[in-house]
Amino acid sequence: MSENPANAAQDTRSVRVWDLPSRLFHWLLVALIGAQWLTANGDVSWMWLHQWGGYAILALVIWRLLWGFAGSPTARFANFLRGPRAVTTYARGLLHEEHPVIIGHNPLGGWSVVLMLLLIALQAGTGLFSSDDILTEGPLAHLVSSDWVGFLTAVHHISFNLLLALVVLHIGAVFLHLFVGEDDLVTPMLTGRKRIPAMLAGAERPFVGNLRAVILFLCVVGLLWVVLRL
Repeated sequence: MSENPANAAQDTRSVRVWDLPSRLFHWLLVALIGAQWLTANGDVSWMWLHQWGGYAILALVIWRLLWGFAGSPTARFANFLRGPRAVTTYARGLLHEEHPVIIGHNPLGGWSVVLMLLLIALQAGTGLFSSDDILTEGPLAHLVSSDWVGFLTAVHHISFNLLLALVVLHIGAVFLHLFVGEDDLVTPMLTGRKRIPAMLAGAERPFVGNLRAVILFLCVVGLLWVVLRL
């Protein structure tokens, strides 16, 4: 008996999208950014929590940048960063209500990830040199002049507002994909798997072992520990 074309079109397969280290990074970063917003706008006695949260975020971001070269296929920058033509083609497709199935980040989402990582790195990095002129200053503030401390503190505040705006856009894009494109981006980031048409699944590329992620993160933490003691 031949297969019904309609059934074949509806046949789906669960494929691996995100490895465990990438998912942990994503949700830890979400939690830490929320905590940073709360501690920055709370009592001044919370600033020590804000500082340690900043160290944690900086370690995570540095790790993610390295994981973009040493991680699993979908986590690597080479897998999702595309040139202007690909981005433009994808954007035009969205305007024409075309929603191609993509495993991992789409061309627009890939560049938004890089922009967010760089903005978070700027935010956390300037925090190392910032001062609230009351009780708390960054661990590296003593390495630069007071003028530079003032400038980097201003950048620290401005970049956080830009980061919040980018987070809002990111959340909006997630809902847009869910309700307009019928593409659930949240569940794969929780479970690591996504259902796609079986005809598009193909052969799965193996993920990198979690031990590599742990070793890489410990190296990052060690490097930060040395830098913060300068």
